[in-house]
Amino acid sequence: MGTRSTFTAALACTALALTSACDDGNTTGSPTTAPPTTTAQSPANFGTPTVENPLDTSSIDAKPCDVATPEQMNQLPGTVSESKTEDTALKSQSCAWFFDDEDQFSLGTVRAGTNLEGGANGLRTYYKAQAQGTLTVFKELPPVQGYPAVAYEQGGEREGKCAMAVGVRDDRAYTLTVSLRKDHPNYSDPCTIGTKISEFAIEYLQGKQ
Repeated sequence: MGTRSTFTAALACTALALTSACDDGNTTGSPTTAPPTTTAQSPANFGTPTVENPLDTSSIDAKPCDVATPEQMNQLPGTVSESKTEDTALKSQSCAWFFDDEDQFSLGTVRAGTNLEGGANGLRTYYKAQAQGTLTVFKELPPVQGYPAVAYEQGGEREGKCAMAVGVRDDRAYTLTVSLRKDHPNYSDPCTIGTKISEFAIEYLQGKQ
């Protein structure tokens, strides 16, 4: 098997940490769409969208790999050769998925979770960082099943990588980092992988409410 490149991203604005994954594969079941989000106008919120249908994330805070079944993950390009829960530098937990091709060579890694300091204040953390000029990338993404999402970087941007966050509550974000190799079909659009895994996570959480 080829050597995997381990990707770790840290966003050092108010102790941001994230973990890191998505594709156009079809999900199972009929997803429920949350109501449209609104944007808070208070200067203290830095224009952060309000989450109209907040989700309780306690079911995955300590079990982040539960958000997707192996069958769902294998709808994405490549084969998930391994998934495991990891402790991050800030003593939170994330799920790491490792993707291989049919010849067992690494296609990339995705890390994601909710129990992260970077997501402890929801999307406000990222909107504040953007307002303060500490981000080198900040882009509002299309909502993920009605939940607001952003892509961001603080100097670590490169092709094949996507760091993104989805606001699942006003005080909590589901954060992901996708790190793909050149052979991965979504190398030029890694946020597609992150969006798909976010959809899996939201569907799972909606079923736990």
